[in-house]
Amino acid sequence: MPALAICGDSNAGSDRSRGKTSQCLRDILPKCTAVFSLGHAGATAGPGVNSFVKTDSFAKALSFEPRVMVIMLGANDADSKSKKSEIGFKKGLEDMSARLRKTVPSCHVFLVEALGIKPSISGRLNIVRKAADDFVTEHEGWELVSVETLG
Repeated sequence: MPALAICGDSNAGSDRSRGKTSQCLRDILPKCTAVFSLGHAGATAGPGVNSFVKTDSFAKALSFEPRVMVIMLGANDADSKSKKSEIGFKKGLEDMSARLRKTVPSCHVFLVEALGIKPSISGRLNIVRKAADDFVTEHEGWELVSVETLG
């Protein structure tokens, strides 16, 4: 059975989001597709204790050997107030890509641009979105999905 893993912060389906993302995908994908929701509240792409690449959720996602991975990260990176958020975000994506390519080389990745509702982070979200756009341009098998596309 083909697997799809939804990974990232709470937008990806942690307990806080009540699995809305995974349920939407289950509703539109063929019933023979296994959808795993592996969001981690507070996760970041960048370094630190909340780095998604260091979580059990990411290790579990890799263990399913998904054909497709949807990654939803960036809001917590933007909320960090660090001027290094762009560098850390891209480095975190590099780390995720390296582990993914080593474990599941044929996996296709959709990176959903950072979602956030706090007005205080809107400017920093644009910095993270730019970093995401730069990253997918440089990496085969990665595509950026904009919020407008989802709406």
